[in-house]
Amino acid sequence: MTGPRLRLPHPLILLLGCLVIAALLSHVLPAGRYQRRDDPVTGRSVVVPGTYARVPAHPLGPFQTLVALPKGLVDAGSVVFLVFLVGGAFSVVEQTGALGRAVGWLAQRLDRREALVVPIVSLAFAVGGITENMQEEIIAFVPRPSSPSPFWCLSRTSWASRDRSSCSPTTTAPACARS
Repeated sequence: MTGPRLRLPHPLILLLGCLVIAALLSHVLPAGRYQRRDDPVTGRSVVVPGTYARVPAHPLGPFQTLVALPKGLVDAGSVVFLVFLVGGAFSVVEQTGALGRAVGWLAQRLDRREALVVPIVSLAFAVGGITENMQEEIIAFVPRPSSPSPFWCLSRTSWASRDRSSCSPTTTAPACARS
């Protein structure tokens, strides 16, 4: 028998909750600021150590709190757009089953060494991170509770020892494991 399953609220509710907590903390935590200088090597603004000073607090009111979310989305618009674009593209790839079939093909090719699939896929994403500066794009691969993982084929039983006729990228892992 399984215990009660933890059900998280909708992501927008979590985001709004974090926003409200941050607004409440602006009333409690002391305000302060560091001096900054431009680093000639990197061209970025960096903090000057030992220059922290308190400044007058400006706690957020209810209206400022509600406006903070759209303002933040506008300020980070290029990143948000990129995440939506890449997430949509990977959603199409996931719906076609191409990623699941590719991981399944890799697991089948590795026969009884399925444990190598995760390091190989991780290495592929690391190379993508190095060459294409992929960071936010990985969000599309965070598994959703309602959908099977692209790594459904990796379980305790070997891919090669299964009857593959009932296993496909759209088959859930428990149903596939019964075959």
